[in-house]
Amino acid sequence: MKIQYILFVFVISISCFAAGFWLGPKYTVEPNPYLLAMAQSDPALYRSKQASIDVVLSRDAAKVRGAMLHPDLLVRAGELGSLLSQLGPDSLDDVREAFDTIFLDLGDLELVLFADWWARFDPHAAMKWSESDWRTSHRVIAMQILRSWGRIDPQAALVRAEKGRGVRGMDKKSYQLAAIAGWEQNDQLGVLAYLQALGPGIQRQKMMRGFARRRVLRYGIEDALQFISSLPDADTLFKLNLMRRAVSAAVRIDPQVTAKLAARLQAGPYFQGLPQRIAIPWTRLDPLATTRWLGSLEDSDARDDGVREAYRVWQSFDKPGATDWVMGTEHEPWRDHALAIYARGTQLADHDKGVAAAEMIFDDELRQATLTLIVRVWAKYDEEAAANYVDESNWTQNQRDRALARGWRKRAITTKLLEEELGIEPKQVKDKMERDLVESELEERSG
Repeated sequence: MKIQYILFVFVISISCFAAGFWLGPKYTVEPNPYLLAMAQSDPALYRSKQASIDVVLSRDAAKVRGAMLHPDLLVRAGELGSLLSQLGPDSLDDVREAFDTIFLDLGDLELVLFADWWARFDPHAAMKWSESDWRTSHRVIAMQILRSWGRIDPQAALVRAEKGRGVRGMDKKSYQLAAIAGWEQNDQLGVLAYLQALGPGIQRQKMMRGFARRRVLRYGIEDALQFISSLPDADTLFKLNLMRRAVSAAVRIDPQVTAKLAARLQAGPYFQGLPQRIAIPWTRLDPLATTRWLGSLEDSDARDDGVREAYRVWQSFDKPGATDWVMGTEHEPWRDHALAIYARGTQLADHDKGVAAAEMIFDDELRQATLTLIVRVWAKYDEEAAANYVDESNWTQNQRDRALARGWRKRAITTKLLEEELGIEPKQVKDKMERDLVESELEERSG
């Protein structure tokens, strides 16, 4: 039965192929002779709407249409931009008439140029047009209007951006970012004051990212970092987060220069979080150069964060190389956090090997925390062996309870230890964590 089914399918397939081959030539669509002749005689006419090919325009409308008929995009954009820059509000009707005779698709460059020109003298009307014509429904059109608007009247542009697009207020964030990008072209200090006034939170984080990136791109890495360093220290958190944003942008342009300049900030309050922001993208390009730089830094929590994240990234694309680096040479204290990651990962396949690596960690607190995590996992599969290791290691009773407790008993012990060691209730710890989340590293990465 199965063989008959296969033969049946094969015969049907061959029949369909033969039918298509035989019928294909009979149904070939021939090119329209009129359109073909038109394209050969003047390719620019393809950009006209068919009903408007013979439309006669006068004055500025004819000039605009002539520029837009050029078949080469670069030439067309240059001519149209040059022409629009010479025209004022009195030419709006003529320009719109010319645009109506040209075939334009959703979000085309010509529409962006037209939107930018119109917004310079009547942004309200330009914005209304961007939401009423299907060709301009792409948000790039409205965003260009808001950039131009932001240069002229930033407060009004931000008020309009807050409304977003349509009744549902879509693209609100993109609109706000566009208005700010236009504003900062004329008044960077004004933009900074506005961002600072927003207060801590994800909205400010996202908006300052664009500001910092554009500062780096326009003026260079050293200028951008120096500019941020020169800002007043009245709001340390704001200045720190702006520095982080600038470094995140700069490292993708030149990691070595960024690392060198960032290292100068070690003695001050604006170094926290910078090593990991440099290490994560740089490690993907050159892990050995990244770790050499990290090893040259002063001992600090910021450097430890960088080492940890660099090793985590390195393992993700070159585990043998990362392992050889952390285990193939004599261990140094600054590598502790990399070794902790290696130990926790290794113990899944080999408890003894993971424990041996963890015991090499110099920092007492990190070593104990790493061994505790290893024992917790170990105990799930061989509780007796894990308990024997703990007993032989002369751990304190609290350390033993942390590692070997299970279920409700584990939660009860954790609660008790928090009360004894920190002197506060567990709920207070949770509340503090929630307050800190606003400007935490998790917030930084999501923004």
